[in-house]
Amino acid sequence: MEQIKSQLAEKEREITTLRLNEANANVMVSEAKQKMDLFNELEQDWQKKQLRLCEKIDELSMELEQAKNRTQSDEVNSLRRELAFTNSIIADQRRKEVKLKEEIEALKNFSVDSISVPRLSIGSRDVKPRMYCDICEKFDQHDTEDCPKQEVQEEMVRTKPKKPPPPSREYCDHCEMFGHDTFACNMQEKKKKKDYTF
Repeated sequence: MEQIKSQLAEKEREITTLRLNEANANVMVSEAKQKMDLFNELEQDWQKKQLRLCEKIDELSMELEQAKNRTQSDEVNSLRRELAFTNSIIADQRRKEVKLKEEIEALKNFSVDSISVPRLSIGSRDVKPRMYCDICEKFDQHDTEDCPKQEVQEEMVRTKPKKPPPPSREYCDHCEMFGHDTFACNMQEKKKKKDYTF
């Protein structure tokens, strides 16, 4: 019986050891899975970056080929177009300059007698603007300055009674309180009694 008990205890220890080993193995498996997931994620990022770099390289190679295919005559034609445009601007400015010089000469030779002054006709006169009141928001009755409502408001402001100033209050400098004067302060008498100066 003792032998069976010792064998049973031995088996229980083996089971406990196996369970600990299994738990450790599970932890190692989960860590390995996490590392594999991280590795797969990093590998996918790397592949995306590599694909983007390849696309950029292809794009730059194509631009380089286009730049090589550009002939010198294209550049010469472009410069000729720019030169023609600049020359047209210069010619336009010269035409304007000639026209302005002609106008200046005409103004120098212009006599004062040839200026015609338009005669003022008595029958025409300026039309007055319509009256409008901003307060009443009505046309053709009165201006804002002449509004009767404004006069009523001004009278109310003028007739408003003024408040009398409040009476002066006594204040004590010793106890820093309102209600009594410094000379009538009880604290002053107490201070005189407790004054122990030498």
